[in-house]
Amino acid sequence: ERAGRVEEACRLYGLAVEAAPGHAPARMNYGAALEALGRTEDAVGAYEAVLAADPSNAYASFNLGRLCFLRGDMQRAADLLTKALTHKPDFPDAYVVLSSVQEQAGDLEAALGSLQAALRLRPAYAGALRNLGLLLGRMGRWTESEGALRRATMAAADDADAQYWRGNALVHLGRPQEAAACYRDALHARP
Repeated sequence: ERAGRVEEACRLYGLAVEAAPGHAPARMNYGAALEALGRTEDAVGAYEAVLAADPSNAYASFNLGRLCFLRGDMQRAADLLTKALTHKPDFPDAYVVLSSVQEQAGDLEAALGSLQAALRLRPAYAGALRNLGLLLGRMGRWTESEGALRRATMAAADDADAQYWRGNALVHLGRPQEAAACYRDALHARP
């Protein structure tokens, strides 16, 4: 049923784009609907068309950058996410995805800075806290990792990944009983 609604929304947004090709919101929604249907290449085209008409559209830069990251085009993703942040510096989601690009490139300090920027904008951002915990763990900073992951689980108690990774951080800190409780919470959140 839901897939049928997305298909219908995609059809209607497609008609709206045909009727008003320069209407950025219709094109953005069309891109999102195409993404939801798994038509990534078509979604890329929709976001590129928005940027062709309005190069300062931070949301189109973000969406296209996110898709480039998912496709493995790290340089283009970094460029687009940086562009999004140039036009909208208070965009925590862009900082989080940029941090993933930076981490993939091996620039852990830059990734850390991007996550910290996201958290300055939205302190209880569970996804950013989870990613921060994972990154700090990768850097061997287990106490800080556990703290970030604890905050992530407080922000989103049903985040099984944060619970699981917090358990791993606790194991590294020599706290196996607390780790076991986190693993149980993770299994409860995602049986």
